[in-house]
Amino acid sequence: MVGPLFFMIFPFTRTYTRTTTFLAVISGFVTLSIFPHQELRFLLPAVPLLSTLISFSNPTFSILRKYFKIALSLWLVYSSILSVFYGYFHQAGIIPAIAELNNNILTPSSSTSSSHSTTLLFWRMYPPPTWMLDKTLLPNPLYLSKHDDGTIPLDTPQCNRNYVIDLMGSSLETLHNVSSKMSSSCPNNEVYLVAPINAVLNIDTSSYSTVWKTFWHLDMDHFEYDLHGVETFTPGLGIYNLI
Repeated sequence: MVGPLFFMIFPFTRTYTRTTTFLAVISGFVTLSIFPHQELRFLLPAVPLLSTLISFSNPTFSILRKYFKIALSLWLVYSSILSVFYGYFHQAGIIPAIAELNNNILTPSSSTSSSHSTTLLFWRMYPPPTWMLDKTLLPNPLYLSKHDDGTIPLDTPQCNRNYVIDLMGSSLETLHNVSSKMSSSCPNNEVYLVAPINAVLNIDTSSYSTVWKTFWHLDMDHFEYDLHGVETFTPGLGIYNLI
């Protein structure tokens, strides 16, 4: 989390271990470590606290006296790179995809017809902000998401109703089952898939057409090097019309 500052933090001095800042960091780490499946982002509030435990002007340990002169510069470079990465690249295509759906893909004529509705499938991406979808273009959608057992609660689709289905990190088989059920039950309905470009490598290209895509998106959770080689690191997010 703190990159090059790590070596400036340890070992702790007695001056810092008696401060409220240090105790807040340690208590937070210990408390969160008790529970399973904790993610790094839950510890981010500790970053500014950890930073205050560092003295650039008077390093206590002689081994750090040479290092501390360049530590601040390295930390600024490190923080700048990660700020760009997480601020402009990691999962960055989700909001532009929602905007594209609202502005250019969803149409009033297709969404309000009793014989024609739209299904949006979101796969292998962070939960989309579905509240941003234009409800005049996608009225009264039924929201579905993956259960803890990996299944999607979709029985018999209602062909006169719009669907927004968050598949999360579901298997390829689940995606095929859901999309096939929607297509076979309601052949006149439009089915759109929003997914990272590297995820679509798993799908037969003859079964979809690309409607829109952006380079500015990277999914760090679903690399499949054993299946696709270096192509699995391809950045980008797309909207695909399933045929």
